[in-house]
Amino acid sequence: MGRSRARVECDNLQHLSAKGLAPRVLAYGQNRHWGMQNLSFLVIEEVPDTMTLDTFIAGPLQSLTPRQRRDLLRKLAVFTQTMNAGGYVNSEYHWRNILVQKSEDGVGFQVIDPSGSRLRYKLRYPYFDLATLDVCAPFFFSRTERLRFFKQYQGCSEEKLTSHLKKKVLAILTLRGKIAKKELKRYRKILPNHRL
Repeated sequence: MGRSRARVECDNLQHLSAKGLAPRVLAYGQNRHWGMQNLSFLVIEEVPDTMTLDTFIAGPLQSLTPRQRRDLLRKLAVFTQTMNAGGYVNSEYHWRNILVQKSEDGVGFQVIDPSGSRLRYKLRYPYFDLATLDVCAPFFFSRTERLRFFKQYQGCSEEKLTSHLKKKVLAILTLRGKIAKKELKRYRKILPNHRL
């Protein structure tokens, strides 16, 4: 019983949309029989000029200049930090659930399918989103780029990481190792040489 997956996704999209992080929900409905959902629908507004992040990375990313790559990662870091602010964690933060949208100043982002998202107030939970993002990143981004992304997410302007931030990096990498096998299978077709 309780909230259906569609209801959860609707509530999460409305929460994220209010922050400019997701498309607006245009319509939602569900039918229940004896308290059990047997039919539901969710309609969101169209987001023009977009592609999923995995599609973008497998294609257009290769033609970006170093400056454009830095800008892309900086904006994604800010977007992710804004989403996680206040303890909000998207446990479906896969590349395929992030839309890359062309904008006047380069690119912007929107998140879709946040059916597993929720408010979590324990500090370790945002690590899951960062670990999920980083699983395939070594195939396409250098260690320097990934570290810069993490520092921008943390709002860190120092050249060297503090011991506290080093512990966070270790926690993220440890979690990434636990979810890597399953996550890599999602994207085996876009990985160089289809590597797993």
